[in-house]
Amino acid sequence: MAIKNSSPRKDNELALSEVIGFILLLGVLVTAMAIWMMYVVPANGREDEISQMSAVKDRFTDYKISLDSLWVNNQTQVMLSTTFNLGTGGGNTEAGGLFLPMLNPIASSAVISVKDTGDRMTINTSHSGNYTINMSMLVYQSQNNYWINQQYYYQTGGVFLSQDNGVINRIAPSFTVTQMKNQSNVNVASVNLVPISLIGSNSSVGGNGPVRVDSWMRTTNKTVVFQENNWMNVSVNVTDQPTAQMWATLF
Repeated sequence: MAIKNSSPRKDNELALSEVIGFILLLGVLVTAMAIWMMYVVPANGREDEISQMSAVKDRFTDYKISLDSLWVNNQTQVMLSTTFNLGTGGGNTEAGGLFLPMLNPIASSAVISVKDTGDRMTINTSHSGNYTINMSMLVYQSQNNYWINQQYYYQTGGVFLSQDNGVINRIAPSFTVTQMKNQSNVNVASVNLVPISLIGSNSSVGGNGPVRVDSWMRTTNKTVVFQENNWMNVSVNVTDQPTAQMWATLF
C-alpha cells in the first residue's frame, strides 16, 4: 500500500502566507511613514522654527537692554557677551539608525552679521549744524525650512523685524520727544537722541549652533549738547521703501 505525503504542499502554503503577511505589514509601515513625513514632520519643524524665532526676539531684547546699560552707566571698559543660537539644531543631526533621521524635521540654520547697508540718520538744528550717524546693524537672518524666513536686527538702539510682508519696529530706538517749558516758561519740544552705531567690519557667521557676539562701547566725544534751538530736523535715509515707511511711523 502506498501512502501519499501532503505536508510539502501545506508547508508551501504556510510559507506563502507568511510572505504575503510580511508584504502587507511592510506596506502598512511604508504608508504610515509617508503620512508621518508628509504631515507630522513639517508640523513639528514649523513649531521648532517658530519657537526658535521667538527665542531670537528675546535675545535681541536682552542685547538691546544690555547695550543701553553700557552707555547709561558710561561703561567703556566693559565687554558684553551675548550668545545667539543659529537655527533650530537637533533634528536629523541627532537621530540614529537608518530610518530615524527621516522621521525628524531637518534642522534650520541662520547667519548673523554686522552690516553697513548705507542707511544714515542726519540731525540738523538751528545752532548745532548737521550731524550724520552711520546706521549699521547687527542682523540675524534665518534660513528656515518649514516657516517663513525672518530677519531680526538691532539698529540705532532699536530692534526691528523684517519679513516678506514688510518691516516692523519691535523695540523703539533710543530717542524720545517730550514737551517741556523753557526758561521763558514757553512750551517747547525736548528731543533726546542717543546715536548708536555698530562697528564690525561687515563680518558674518553662518551655520547651525551657538555663536557669541562680543560688544563694548567706544569712547566718543559729545557732538551735540543740550541746548535750545529754533528748529530741529531729523531725517533717515534708507535703501528700501518698506523700511522708509516704517521709520516714518516712528517720528
